[in-house]
Amino acid sequence: MNTAIKAKNLSKRYFLNRKGRNLFDRRRLGDELWALKDMSFHIEKGESLGIIGANGAGKTTLLKILGNVTKPTTGSLVLQGRIGALIELGAGFHPELSGLENIFLYGSILGMKKKEISEKLDRIVDFAELDAFMDTPVKRYSSGMYVRLAFSIAAHVDPDILIVDEVLAVGDLHFQKKCFDWVQNYVKSQKTFVLVSHQLNQIETVCQRVLYLKRGRLVFDGPPDKAISRFMSDGGIRSRSAGPTQIPANKKKTGELDVVGVNLYSDGVDPTDSVIQDRPLSVEIHVCTEKRIVRPKIEFAFLRGGITLGQANTVSDEAGPEVIEGEGLVSFHWPRCFLSPGHYTIDIYVSDGITAADLCVWRSALEFHVVLPDGNSLGSGNPGIFKIPGKWSFESK
Repeated sequence: MNTAIKAKNLSKRYFLNRKGRNLFDRRRLGDELWALKDMSFHIEKGESLGIIGANGAGKTTLLKILGNVTKPTTGSLVLQGRIGALIELGAGFHPELSGLENIFLYGSILGMKKKEISEKLDRIVDFAELDAFMDTPVKRYSSGMYVRLAFSIAAHVDPDILIVDEVLAVGDLHFQKKCFDWVQNYVKSQKTFVLVSHQLNQIETVCQRVLYLKRGRLVFDGPPDKAISRFMSDGGIRSRSAGPTQIPANKKKTGELDVVGVNLYSDGVDPTDSVIQDRPLSVEIHVCTEKRIVRPKIEFAFLRGGITLGQANTVSDEAGPEVIEGEGLVSFHWPRCFLSPGHYTIDIYVSDGITAADLCVWRSALEFHVVLPDGNSLGSGNPGIFKIPGKWSFESK
């Protein structure tokens, strides 16, 4: 068989507000939530598939069913081959055990035999780059060290089908790139790969086909460019903002300064997530301080596929504010956008102008896409990342 995964009419029901339920009445009107409803699809062996959708669309529920973490309420699922699921990195770690001991513990949870773990031990340690800390209890690891080890173990399960849920943005930028390179090599090995991610540039780069889920139902199954365009037309990407009580996991701040909003503007007066090549592009960063900050360094970077393409900062451009106290709005204007069609993310960094210490770091603060003037998007236009600006001339000899 060439089919690795075949799902037919998958549905998953959860019960809400179960407190006070009559023990003899397992059902009650208004008490059901269908996380998935009548979902059918198949994935061929060697195919790389992306799954996108808004929060609550059913993406993680579907992955848990594919990874045998939970069972569907109705429908059938056929899997051909060994499954590896990177859904909750390090969920099986024991904090009192050393890194070395947790390699064997977590590896066994992921389905590896002790002999197999022993044979891959050196490669796991080398990939995690934690050789000096293998005898240290993981409760003393930083969060970055923790996810390095967890990803390294999971990456060496060597499954026929690999299922990944939002774990490619772990650790520092160096390790993120290492993880992403590993995934790309895995896909090139003609093994089956399933990725859930809100980073659409990763979906675009890695996946051959995309499922778009909406409210538990499959609404589109097809090429990445068309799936992502459908998702965005439904309002899938918005400008990001975060108040004091809403701090995303990908944002770290000291408390002295917070980036509370990031917006992107092109030709219009309203924030956008769609930029036309060769048209103006402006990045607007809304900051809020708890105390007077003198000459902060405000920086943003464009990324695609997890790779930083370029950055701009107020210090290099000698354009930063002398003082920020309370709220402030910092804007950067680019007269012509030379990015090629595709999906991009913006990272924001704010640091102290005197000590250079980080005040706020917000990775993937905003996602946007670039289209050509005729409206074409992915899979068209200039190859590469940038259109090279310049003027052509011809002289007959």
